[in-house]
Amino acid sequence: MPRTRRAIEGLSRYIVTPETSKYRVFILVDGKILPEHGLIAIGSDSGLIFGILSSKIHVTWALAAGGTLEDRPRYNKTCCFDPFPFPDRTPAQKQKIRELGERLDSHRKQVQAAHPDITITGMYNLLEKLRAGEPFTQK
Repeated sequence: MPRTRRAIEGLSRYIVTPETSKYRVFILVDGKILPEHGLIAIGSDSGLIFGILSSKIHVTWALAAGGTLEDRPRYNKTCCFDPFPFPDRTPAQKQKIRELGERLDSHRKQVQAAHPDITITGMYNLLEKLRAGEPFTQK
């Protein structure tokens, strides 16, 4: 834990992902919050890094490289993050990825502020239903 604390020290925010989760999501959290043992903390406040990690490419990589716990994907930093070949992008591409990452973070936070009972998993459950063409239920 001391390495993690040093990595996030002084950052206004940093990236986390649950070690084990139905969906591989990355979240920007306030730098004042210390991560608990079930979270993988990434010592970056960059919208660019957040956007790349949230991309379909990285999520697919993480699902293939990581393990599982029962029926849930598991993110192992040494298998999923450390060897990931972060793409070399042009300045314009970097700016676009950064903007998309910031929009994703902002959208999630707006939804949760408007609907405090909706979790990130709940949002992705709804997205999965929407993509499958399934009707929403009251739940």
